[in-house]
Amino acid sequence: MSLAAFDDIIAGPLTQWMALSKAIGADVSVQANLVHQGFSVERDFLDLASRSSKPDQNTLMKLLQPISDAISAIQGFREKNRGSKQFNHLSTISESIPALGWVAVVSSREYLVHQGFSVERDFLDLASRSSKPDQNTLMKLLQPISDAISSPTPAPYVKEMNDAGQFYSNRVLKEFKDSDKRHVDWVWAWTSTLTELQGFVKQWHTTGVVWNPRGAPATASGAPSGGEGREAYRRGKRGIPKREEGNAEGEWNGGLSKGEGQLVSSIYGLTASLYEFAFHCRLYVWVFLGLDAWFRPRGHRPPSGPRRRRFKFRGGEVARPPKLELEGKKWCVEYFNGNRNLLIGETEMQQRVYMYKCVDSTLQVRGKVNSITMDSCKKAAILFENAIGQFELINCQSCQLQVTGKCPVITIDKCDGIQMFLSEASKDVEIISSKSSEMNVLVPKPDGEFVEYPVPEQFRTIITPKGLYTTVTESTGV
Repeated sequence: MSLAAFDDIIAGPLTQWMALSKAIGADVSVQANLVHQGFSVERDFLDLASRSSKPDQNTLMKLLQPISDAISAIQGFREKNRGSKQFNHLSTISESIPALGWVAVVSSREYLVHQGFSVERDFLDLASRSSKPDQNTLMKLLQPISDAISSPTPAPYVKEMNDAGQFYSNRVLKEFKDSDKRHVDWVWAWTSTLTELQGFVKQWHTTGVVWNPRGAPATASGAPSGGEGREAYRRGKRGIPKREEGNAEGEWNGGLSKGEGQLVSSIYGLTASLYEFAFHCRLYVWVFLGLDAWFRPRGHRPPSGPRRRRFKFRGGEVARPPKLELEGKKWCVEYFNGNRNLLIGETEMQQRVYMYKCVDSTLQVRGKVNSITMDSCKKAAILFENAIGQFELINCQSCQLQVTGKCPVITIDKCDGIQMFLSEASKDVEIISSKSSEMNVLVPKPDGEFVEYPVPEQFRTIITPKGLYTTVTESTGV
């Protein structure tokens, strides 16, 4: 169950991080106790959610208050100890601890389903009254449906908070990299804790905190208002929770009739999560777009004669418009195809760059940024000057990166055909790879030429009295 998975995080990476915090001592140890208290408060909240149905908004705010207080206490401790020698440690936690606030990220399934059906109804109403527009106009008309499907979810919020702490965690790594390994392990243990938390949220609470529909509503005291919810949970009842007839319309008072409200409520009860709704919504739009006789004027009849052959839907995603813009502290570079002149000219150290699903495109990043991520790109390249944190490649194929300044860490996950051109200042870079192949590092020589080294892909592991011992096989050429 989800609560057991959360306990695994506390017993695993968090406990390891706590032990390292106590070994380092001083202010780090004091702050670690506050962090452990914050995780304990969040566990109590998740335990309550597993036994109770979702309460009203005012009660929910009262239930979330202890988590908010725990986060404020951790951040306040940093502010009170700005003169501490461990300020970078304290700031690493202070900047990333808001990740515990994922429970407050609003992503209501009922609201999203209602919103999704509303915008699609408007789209179909327009189609019944209009002829088919050009491709650019069509993409704009489909954007509200895409926005309804791609509503904010809490897992990316956790990752964003994890990235927010990298500015100070990299300072800790730089300061203690060659002097005290405990501090380095401390950074990686905390990063692992938040990474595990992100995976937990993505698996068990994809669109927000999952409440128990069979339980009684939670109260401000932190307990269900009745005992049936707990008993039903223990008995493991299955099926759709019953809805009172008088409430069917009240839950859907955003312009829907009683019959429509009952229909959407039934759909909500039958779908296991919003992702199932998103899948069916996408599928419906794709099939709808596959018909050649859509966007007809009202009352239009097809001409007589041989029946026109209809286009058969063969799968694939609806094309999305390319985007390069700054959203908060994140530069979003998405869906470009064949553009070799992408440029981000003005950057700040707190900003991140996220390149997503770009094909045969090149991006140049000037200045110093916090971190850079390439996700699901093909035959794309990034030329950048400096990155305070890591350069991350995920699910990429035949991609290149070149750093002209400093980059401390490059991580590669599930990629094929990666070329990494380093600068003289980045020769001490750490390359962390997993489930990837055909990776090459090109290191500059004094004459300006590059010498190419393959990153090992094949390993040899033997069992020793002390455990497993792994070495790189000679067949990799290293």
